[in-house]
Amino acid sequence: MNSRTKITRTNFLWICLGIFLFRLQYAEAQTVVVPNNLSTTYGGAFNVVPFDIGVVYLSSMRYQQMYDASQFTSVANGGEYITQINFRAASIDGAFSTTLQNIQFNLTTTANPSLNSTFADNIGIDDTTVFSGSWSFSSASAGPSVFDIVLNLTTPFFYNPVNGNLVLDIKNFGGGDSVYFDDAYNDGGVTRAYSGDVSDPSAEDSDNEGLVTQFTFSPVPEPTSVLLITIGSLVFVAWRKRTL
Repeated sequence: MNSRTKITRTNFLWICLGIFLFRLQYAEAQTVVVPNNLSTTYGGAFNVVPFDIGVVYLSSMRYQQMYDASQFTSVANGGEYITQINFRAASIDGAFSTTLQNIQFNLTTTANPSLNSTFADNIGIDDTTVFSGSWSFSSASAGPSVFDIVLNLTTPFFYNPVNGNLVLDIKNFGGGDSVYFDDAYNDGGVTRAYSGDVSDPSAEDSDNEGLVTQFTFSPVPEPTSVLLITIGSLVFVAWRKRTL
């Protein structure tokens, strides 16, 4: 066997291993839209906060939104990892792109049945910063079934609905402008509390509405899958050493 054949076979096995790992990680990923009944229908309102705050002459904002645990019945027993959050533009707006220069997203689980006016009281022990920094996003405004305003989490968040409601905690430190986001108005499943100054410890306002949100969940790998990966990798490395 010549060296070219060896290299070709090695590259082929690397590709096969990569495909296997990719399929293991993403094959069973699922999306959940909250409120569930708005997955293909626009909500009853449009939302200016907490992203398009320049239009209301604010330079910062603290915004918390609670998602009722009952909306996540499709999440596997024991919980799964949230890896991406998506929103959609309101029906009144067209295509756009923008960048918010300084924004932070946290996810946490809370045992509270409703949002407290004090922000800190809504934060659980698993509070996690899932994204921080400059966020560039866009939308083609292609209709209610398209959640194309994408936030890829730099740190996945493990959520088990049995432990309580999910809270999205957003701190917009840098103001900015965007279009209106689609909003669920008294549809159930979401509530919000917010303040026009990111440093405020308490909310200035709260109501029974909030951003229509799509979450991408990725399952926790089964122990047998992890074992297969380990064994497969060791066999591959051993074979590669013998053929090179």
